[in-house]
Amino acid sequence: MGLSEEEKRLEIQERVEKAARLIEENGPEIFPLFYDREGEFFIGEEYIFIYDDSGTNLVNAGNPTVFEGRNLISLKDKNGLYMIVRIFEVALNQGGGWLDFYWPLPDGGPATFKSAYVMSATHGELTYVLGMGYYKQEQ
Repeated sequence: MGLSEEEKRLEIQERVEKAARLIEENGPEIFPLFYDREGEFFIGEEYIFIYDDSGTNLVNAGNPTVFEGRNLISLKDKNGLYMIVRIFEVALNQGGGWLDFYWPLPDGGPATFKSAYVMSATHGELTYVLGMGYYKQEQ
């Protein structure tokens, strides 16, 4: 039997917090670790994503060819939510937390309801916003 939703959320939050610690200690040199499909930061459709402080996607292990290197700050989901702006608000202004939005499936499928835990990490003078989420039934 799989994890309960509460257990899944706790596991994701712990992984994001660990990823943030690794970024704070090592900077962007650690980013390749997040692409390891056999590692702890990539579990099925759950993967680490990282943005720089301008909204440019630096890591999207789920679909790197579509999102990485692009500034996504003005990207809206199907309900008109500026997702990256909201991710930044939660990570930077609220000290981290959970939020819901619509995001395309990693296989290129349609935008699907997703819940993600996000926070920030600072290395030197650079601040990164990172998170991990899971797709779930709409509520």
